Amino acid sequence: MIQDIHPHRIDMTFNARPPADDDFVIVLRGNKVLFAVNGGERSLPVYGGLRSAIPDPGARLVRMFSVDDKAVHFYDGDPGDLAGHAYDDIMRFRDFSPGWQAFAGVTGCHLGPWYAANRFCGGRGAAMAAKADARATHCGLRGLVAYPPLSPAVLAG
Repeated sequence: MIQDIHPHRIDMTFNARPPADDDFVIVLRGNKVLFAVNGGERSLPVYGGLRSAIPDPGARLVRMFSVDDKAVHFYDGDPGDLAGHAYDDIMRFRDFSPGWQAFAGVTGCHLGPWYAANRFCGGRGAAMAAKADARATHCGLRGLVAYPPLSPAVLAG
């Protein structure tokens, strides 16, 4: 099963620390996810390889969770076409190896679109800001706080 990542451990605890160069970054374009490609092998891209394409990481890069000591971030933007990277169908994770990276990718592809969909308040259209103390966004005008929905894939971690 995809959630069987032993001996690795997923940590869903909220943590707003900035990205490290070896942290994973999930980037979506429709139903396609960005992969790093090296000699035909695909892996999750790392922040160090995308740094030049992410001009202001504090604005659109969100830390979602970690697997062991490697954080997984979501970038809500388009880094453009990058050498050594390619978009592929999200279903690629079904036979992705190693399995713990597949689980990290699936979980990131679940949480990432929620962050993208909650950039603006549904009431007045004001920009939502990330809460400093929780995995949530909030509207400064209305006080609305939005939390991501739960998914069985995330709960299994």
